[in-house]
Amino acid sequence: MRVVLYNLLCAIKFLHSTNIIHRDLKPGNILIDSECNVRICDFGLARSMKTSTSESNGQKHTKRSMTPHVISRWYRPPELILGESKYSTKVDDWSTGCIVGELIGFMDENRKYKKPTQLFKGTSCYPMSPCKDAQNNSIPTVSKNDQIIKILETLGPQRDLSFLKHDSSR
Repeated sequence: MRVVLYNLLCAIKFLHSTNIIHRDLKPGNILIDSECNVRICDFGLARSMKTSTSESNGQKHTKRSMTPHVISRWYRPPELILGESKYSTKVDDWSTGCIVGELIGFMDENRKYKKPTQLFKGTSCYPMSPCKDAQNNSIPTVSKNDQIIKILETLGPQRDLSFLKHDSSR
């Protein structure tokens, strides 16, 4: 497992060193062969970052706005769920962290405690794919199974929202 994790992190690091954001990392887009070599596939949502270096922290950010409706729901980071249109390679880092967490759950010593599943298994993701109100099927609502609710239930409320660039997202 360590070899797979190491190779996965090396693959992501290489991708980001070439200024590419994958934007759809999930277990189905990671190929592993019998020798534990890792390949990342499905670059349909990938974008090249036109970068500028921020004076404050040296973090690379995109110059153009990109759609927040990327990445499969269970691997989508909170800033995209909240509508951020300017994001960096950190969106891939969140997805990678979710994948690593799931891999740890698949390890034999962890299987006896719970059935392996996605870390944040929401059934809707307001406002991109909201659930519909039970009484009025046309009103989009936030349900108890919404993706952001599942993340907050697991991680707890967040005090530092500096990762959100726009006030409307906070």
